[in-house]
Amino acid sequence: MSLQQIRLNPLICCRRRPRFTMHSDYKTNSKPLSQKEFITVLMVEDSYVDAFMLNHLLEGSSPRYDFYFTISTTMKDAFERLDRGNFDVAILDLNLPDMSGLACINALKTHAPNLPVIVYSATDNTRATQDALKCGARGYLVKGRSTSQKIQSIIESVIKSTACV
Repeated sequence: MSLQQIRLNPLICCRRRPRFTMHSDYKTNSKPLSQKEFITVLMVEDSYVDAFMLNHLLEGSSPRYDFYFTISTTMKDAFERLDRGNFDVAILDLNLPDMSGLACINALKTHAPNLPVIVYSATDNTRATQDALKCGARGYLVKGRSTSQKIQSIIESVIKSTACV
Protein backbone atom coordinates (compact mmCIF):
# COMPACT_ATOMS: atom_id res chain seq x y z
CA MET A 1 0.00 0.00 0.00
CA SER A 2 1.42 3.37 -0.98
CA LEU A 3 1.26 6.43 1.24
CA GLN A 4 -1.27 8.00 -1.10
CA GLN A 5 -3.64 5.09 -0.53
CA ILE A 6 -3.71 5.61 3.23
CA ARG A 7 -7.08 6.90 4.37
CA LEU A 8 -7.67 7.55 8.02
CA ASN A 9 -11.17 7.23 9.40
CA PRO A 10 -12.18 10.72 10.60
CA LEU A 11 -14.91 9.31 12.83
CA ILE A 12 -12.48 7.53 15.14
CA CYS A 13 -11.34 9.86 17.87
CA CYS A 14 -9.47 9.39 21.09
CA ARG A 15 -9.25 12.17 23.66
CA ARG A 16 -5.46 12.14 23.62
CA ARG A 17 -5.05 12.11 19.85
CA PRO A 18 -5.68 14.99 17.49
CA ARG A 19 -7.65 14.28 14.36
CA PHE A 20 -5.69 13.83 11.20
CA THR A 21 -7.60 13.74 7.93
CA MET A 22 -6.38 13.40 4.39
CA HIS A 23 -9.44 13.01 2.21
CA SER A 24 -11.77 15.53 0.73
CA ASP A 25 -15.11 14.04 1.84
CA TYR A 26 -14.59 15.09 5.45
CA LYS A 27 -16.45 18.10 6.88
CA THR A 28 -13.83 20.27 8.56
CA ASN A 29 -16.22 22.18 10.79
CA SER A 30 -17.10 19.29 13.13
CA LYS A 31 -14.71 18.73 16.02
CA PRO A 32 -14.30 15.86 18.48
CA LEU A 33 -15.20 16.28 22.15
CA SER A 34 -12.33 17.03 24.50
CA GLN A 35 -11.44 18.97 27.61
CA LYS A 36 -8.76 20.88 25.69
CA GLU A 37 -9.20 23.73 23.24
CA PHE A 38 -8.67 22.81 19.61
CA ILE A 39 -6.43 24.50 17.11
CA THR A 40 -7.53 23.68 13.59
CA VAL A 41 -4.56 23.40 11.26
CA LEU A 42 -4.65 23.31 7.48
CA MET A 43 -1.41 21.64 6.49
CA VAL A 44 -0.52 22.14 2.84
CA GLU A 45 2.10 19.45 2.32
CA ASP A 46 2.57 16.96 -0.51
CA SER A 47 4.65 14.54 1.57
CA TYR A 48 2.54 12.36 3.83
CA VAL A 49 5.71 11.39 5.71
CA ASP A 50 6.36 15.03 6.65
CA ALA A 51 2.68 15.52 7.53
CA PHE A 52 2.67 12.46 9.79
CA MET A 53 5.94 13.58 11.39
CA LEU A 54 4.54 16.99 12.29
CA ASN A 55 1.33 15.42 13.59
CA HIS A 56 3.41 13.03 15.72
CA LEU A 57 5.54 15.87 17.10
CA LEU A 58 2.47 17.83 18.20
CA GLU A 59 0.49 14.88 19.51
CA GLY A 60 -0.02 15.44 23.22
CA SER A 61 2.63 18.16 23.34
CA SER A 62 0.38 20.84 24.80
CA PRO A 63 -1.49 20.61 28.10
CA ARG A 64 -3.91 23.28 26.85
CA TYR A 65 -4.48 22.51 23.15
CA ASP A 66 -5.16 19.61 20.85
CA PHE A 67 -4.18 20.09 17.23
CA TYR A 68 -6.74 19.16 14.62
CA PHE A 69 -5.05 18.57 11.24
CA THR A 70 -6.50 18.62 7.75
CA ILE A 71 -4.05 17.83 4.96
CA SER A 72 -4.03 19.28 1.46
CA THR A 73 -1.45 18.03 -1.00
CA THR A 74 -1.91 20.85 -3.54
CA MET A 75 -2.78 24.53 -3.44
CA LYS A 76 -5.95 23.83 -5.41
CA ASP A 77 -7.11 21.40 -2.74
CA ALA A 78 -6.12 23.89 -0.01
CA PHE A 79 -8.31 26.58 -1.61
CA GLU A 80 -11.26 24.17 -1.75
CA ARG A 81 -10.83 23.25 1.92
CA LEU A 82 -10.57 26.91 2.92
CA ASP A 83 -13.85 27.56 1.14
CA ARG A 84 -15.55 24.74 3.09
CA GLY A 85 -14.13 25.15 6.59
CA ASN A 86 -12.57 27.46 9.13
CA PHE A 87 -8.96 27.10 10.20
CA ASP A 88 -6.93 28.78 12.90
CA VAL A 89 -3.61 28.49 11.08
CA ALA A 90 -2.07 27.13 7.88
CA ILE A 91 1.24 25.29 7.79
CA LEU A 92 2.63 25.52 4.29
CA ASP A 93 5.32 23.66 2.38
CA LEU A 94 6.85 25.80 -0.38
CA ASN A 95 7.40 22.97 -2.87
CA LEU A 96 4.06 21.63 -4.04
CA PRO A 97 3.08 19.85 -7.26
CA ASP A 98 1.02 22.75 -8.58
CA MET A 99 2.95 25.71 -7.15
CA SER A 100 6.29 26.45 -5.53
CA GLY A 101 8.30 29.09 -3.77
CA LEU A 102 7.00 32.36 -2.43
CA ALA A 103 4.08 32.16 -4.85
CA CYS A 104 2.55 29.62 -2.44
CA ILE A 105 2.48 32.19 0.36
CA ASN A 106 1.15 34.93 -1.91
CA ALA A 107 -1.63 32.71 -3.27
CA LEU A 108 -2.70 31.53 0.17
CA LYS A 109 -2.67 35.07 1.59
CA THR A 110 -4.70 36.29 -1.40
CA HIS A 111 -7.29 33.54 -0.96
CA ALA A 112 -7.49 33.82 2.85
CA PRO A 113 -5.97 37.16 3.92
CA ASN A 114 -6.75 36.75 7.64
CA LEU A 115 -5.39 33.21 7.96
CA PRO A 116 -1.96 33.15 9.63
CA VAL A 117 0.57 31.15 7.59
CA ILE A 118 3.58 29.30 8.96
CA VAL A 119 6.09 28.02 6.42
CA TYR A 120 7.31 24.44 6.95
CA SER A 121 10.30 23.93 4.66
CA ALA A 122 13.47 21.91 4.31
CA THR A 123 15.37 25.07 3.33
CA ASP A 124 17.37 26.27 6.30
CA ASN A 125 18.86 29.67 5.58
CA THR A 126 18.30 33.21 6.75
CA ARG A 127 17.48 34.57 3.30
CA ALA A 128 14.63 32.08 2.76
CA THR A 129 13.21 32.87 6.20
CA GLN A 130 13.35 36.63 5.60
CA ASP A 131 11.75 36.31 2.15
CA ALA A 132 8.92 34.18 3.54
CA LEU A 133 8.25 36.65 6.35
CA LYS A 134 8.26 39.57 3.91
CA CYS A 135 5.61 37.77 1.83
CA GLY A 136 3.30 37.52 4.82
CA ALA A 137 4.26 34.32 6.62
CA ARG A 138 3.99 34.63 10.40
CA GLY A 139 6.56 31.93 11.19
CA TYR A 140 9.14 29.66 9.61
CA LEU A 141 9.87 26.07 10.67
CA VAL A 142 12.61 23.85 9.28
CA LYS A 143 11.67 20.24 8.60
CA GLY A 144 13.59 17.82 10.76
CA ARG A 145 15.08 20.52 12.96
CA SER A 146 12.08 21.84 14.86
CA THR A 147 11.16 20.40 18.24
CA SER A 148 7.58 19.85 19.33
CA GLN A 149 7.91 22.66 21.88
CA LYS A 150 9.15 25.10 19.23
CA ILE A 151 6.41 24.17 16.76
CA GLN A 152 3.71 24.39 19.43
CA SER A 153 5.08 27.72 20.67
CA ILE A 154 5.10 29.26 17.19
CA ILE A 155 1.58 28.07 16.41
CA GLU A 156 0.21 29.36 19.72
CA SER A 157 1.97 32.74 19.45
CA VAL A 158 0.79 33.24 15.86
CA ILE A 159 -2.80 32.51 16.84
CA LYS A 160 -2.64 34.74 19.93
CA SER A 161 -1.13 37.63 17.97
CA THR A 162 -3.81 37.25 15.29
CA ALA A 163 -6.57 37.32 17.91
CA CYS A 164 -5.19 40.59 19.32
CA VAL A 165 -5.28 42.36 15.96
